[in-house]
Amino acid sequence: MRRQNLPFDSELRHYLMNPSEGVEDSNHGQNMSDRQEEVGHPSRPATSAPQESVQNTRSNPSPKRNSAKKKSSSKCSILCRLFYNLLNYVIATFWGLCTAWILVLVLVYLFYGTTLALVLALVAILGLAYNIQDKLLYFPDEPESSRFYVAPPQSTGLPYEDLYLQTSDRVRVSAVLFKQAEPLFSRAPTVLFFHGNAGNIAHRYFNAHGLYAMCGCNILFLEYRGFGRSEGRPSEAGFYLDAQAALDYLHRRGDIDTRRIVVFGRSLGGAVAINLASQTVNRGKIAGLVIENTFTSIPDMGTVIFRTGLLRWVPLFLVKNQYFSINKVKHIRTSTLFISGVEDELVPSKMMHELFLRCGTKNKQLIRFEGGTHNETWRCHGYFTVLREFLTQATYRETQLIKDLPVGAQRVRDTSETSTRHHIETV
Repeated sequence: MRRQNLPFDSELRHYLMNPSEGVEDSNHGQNMSDRQEEVGHPSRPATSAPQESVQNTRSNPSPKRNSAKKKSSSKCSILCRLFYNLLNYVIATFWGLCTAWILVLVLVYLFYGTTLALVLALVAILGLAYNIQDKLLYFPDEPESSRFYVAPPQSTGLPYEDLYLQTSDRVRVSAVLFKQAEPLFSRAPTVLFFHGNAGNIAHRYFNAHGLYAMCGCNILFLEYRGFGRSEGRPSEAGFYLDAQAALDYLHRRGDIDTRRIVVFGRSLGGAVAINLASQTVNRGKIAGLVIENTFTSIPDMGTVIFRTGLLRWVPLFLVKNQYFSINKVKHIRTSTLFISGVEDELVPSKMMHELFLRCGTKNKQLIRFEGGTHNETWRCHGYFTVLREFLTQATYRETQLIKDLPVGAQRVRDTSETSTRHHIETV
């Protein structure tokens, strides 16, 4: 198959060819172009990375104004992308069906009257709205050719295993396990990584380098069904089965420390991770949980993106993909780290705060990175330091808070819960 050029290729090659430059170096971050990853996020021209300290961020003469403009522009672009995808999907998939249905409605109106015709029209609209929701949430083809071309894992230069896992409903999903060199492999923490709702696992290889080099862990990247080389079609229930298959696979391996498995989820992947960790059957199988820039639920995100509270009145049975993390997070009992980018232009940071407050474990922490955006919080100063500290504490079942905080962060006690629960927030 002829290799397709992806928007990520140039900077990915630079990053993989120069891993020693350091994932947390601010100058390196400022030279890397922004990446598209999550819900309807449009491609953007290269821009400077967010400032890495509170002092630098405050030197901006009007940070709030610039942030507001950026968020407003991003949401407008998201709406345009959603409606564009919706129109394309309807024309490509339902054009013939819609034409036939319109003819039926005309005949019903002529022979049976207005009432029955309106009822049938409403049923048709609701059915169409229900079935097109997947196209508004999942973007396996963005960037272009992501479904057909997945960069080979050997391009990272890291030891790896290329895998295919079979889920309980007999769907084959692909995965890549990046392995620490022996003797570290068998005793290092293993991170199960769930990405967002666009692209494929190859677009997260830069995270593999950071986790591998800075945190000293093995990383299993799971490709959801309908994404990359995986079979099937994307769906909420399907993603949950994919995640369970990946966790079960790790526990079946005899060559890793299954007591040190940490689940990591970013954006939509955070919702998948929360569901996995909230299941009673998985208690004791997960040493730690990391949630980054994740929403409380899809209905809540709908009110944010479409800027209307009317969606709150839509019956839940009409919402195909719900991802109600806000209701599931209270069942979590494992140590949990919440990472939130203050400048997240897609998911309001207050949603991460709500998830943190509702989380059922006593050992939970929230760290907010000043300047962190939805896709680029990992580039903030101290990001991998925080992850490394959490991995060490969680996998050894330690309960103290992270000691090595990024510049500009301080510890604030969460007075809304018991005294053992804490809140770490930037100032």
